[in-house]
Amino acid sequence: AASAAPYEGLGHLDDGPLPSKPRQRAAHAMLGKRAATRYLASAPLGEHRLPGYVIWGITLATSVGMALLNLFSIFSMEFLISFKFYVLQDVIGACGVWAGVAAFVGISCSFSILLMLVVVFVAPDAGGSGSPENKGWLNGSDLSAYFTVRNFFGRAIATVLSNASGYPVGREGPTVTMGSNLAFLITKLFAAPHVKQQVSLDDEATTKVTDVDQLDVVRRVACAVGGACGM
Repeated sequence: AASAAPYEGLGHLDDGPLPSKPRQRAAHAMLGKRAATRYLASAPLGEHRLPGYVIWGITLATSVGMALLNLFSIFSMEFLISFKFYVLQDVIGACGVWAGVAAFVGISCSFSILLMLVVVFVAPDAGGSGSPENKGWLNGSDLSAYFTVRNFFGRAIATVLSNASGYPVGREGPTVTMGSNLAFLITKLFAAPHVKQQVSLDDEATTKVTDVDQLDVVRRVACAVGGACGM
């Protein structure tokens, strides 16, 4: 039986979307004319044919997920900042102003150290707002490896800690990127089964081929929705 491994990345066809004719030639070379014709007819390049309920499911799941994420961020920041000022007031009342200032600075530095540890050791790609990378992905650059579960949670924690530390930063930019990240992950879960086709390699071997062109179209549409939810 022929190995299925060389066919798993057919949707990329040389590391990225190609114009229709090179895409057709590559598919013919890899699958044969008959199988390639069925594969390429599944959806034109730059379009998708996912069921409406899948698109609605992705949209609603992204919206609800971002609402919950925003609640988590706001309440977490409120709790940490309230704790910091509660300790400040309590220590000033018990030990004087300078002791209160020292406690306040110490708590802020502790939050900053935790932030540094998250960015350096857990999610290095979550060290900024992510807006340039997000814009690059929406404009067609291949940055799919940037939207991971680790980066999503790392950026969420880093956003809370940076604001609680007292840094002059906002949460709008990272939240927009987290919206795109969440939409990317949800789309991968919901849409991936609908862009796979069973292809016969010979009389004994078959494989499932993922049309990454279709999947990327849906991902970018969903990421635009997720970014809007993050605003």
